[in-house]
Amino acid sequence: MSPLVDGSNIQELAKKLRSACEDIGFFYAVNHSVSNTVIKNAFEASHRFFDQPLEWRMQVHKDRFHRGYLPLGTTKYPGKPADLKDSFDIGVDLPLTHPDVEGGLPLHGPNQWPVAEWFKEPAELYFSAVKSFGFKLLLLFAKSLDLEDDFFLRHYDNPTILMRMLHYPPQSEAKEEGSIGALAHTDYGVITVLAQDPLGGLELERRDGSWIKAPYIPGTFVVNIGDLMGRCYHLDPCNFSKTRYLFSGKALSPYLKSIFFIEL
Repeated sequence: MSPLVDGSNIQELAKKLRSACEDIGFFYAVNHSVSNTVIKNAFEASHRFFDQPLEWRMQVHKDRFHRGYLPLGTTKYPGKPADLKDSFDIGVDLPLTHPDVEGGLPLHGPNQWPVAEWFKEPAELYFSAVKSFGFKLLLLFAKSLDLEDDFFLRHYDNPTILMRMLHYPPQSEAKEEGSIGALAHTDYGVITVLAQDPLGGLELERRDGSWIKAPYIPGTFVVNIGDLMGRCYHLDPCNFSKTRYLFSGKALSPYLKSIFFIEL
């Protein structure tokens, strides 16, 4: 993605992006300018958070602004087993006095943080860095569709952006038959920028209904297209991939599995 960062040969990169989306529905982003240190520190903070006792994590249980912790087994679709994951969400941090917060606009509000000096800073730095990269991607998507450069970005003056830290424990902790890390689903936003740790497990559905693995590749993000790209902007340039999160075998290890995504 270096042309996106330094501005060189961006039209060629836009063509490659469109081809990847039309042919497969997702792509890996390399040379994205988010430093390895920022990513490493965020994952370390995430590991440390999910390694704390449940009672400690529940002190920041998800609030009315949809910020905070969701325990294992909370995400469940009708007639399906619960996802085998827990999570911590943050978003654009707005004070209670902000007009959109006072007006009750959904998903707008302040973040909440655990009482831990090691957590907030690396999480905020990662959120900020990947948000900046995501905005550059939106410019590239506009170019790939022969639209004005700010076609997407002009809708992001006061955006709803979600970052979710996800923890996938060993499958031996499953309470229901058929539980996996995350059932097949599409993402509701415009794009999702996702970082895995080395254990992998992400799969994406191709246009023919088959599933392909999206293995961990050091230094990359996986980017997939969300529902809003087509539904709200009346565009359908891509194959909107479903994603799911699987583990092979009954348990990976006693150590936690983590993944990050930011949805714009």
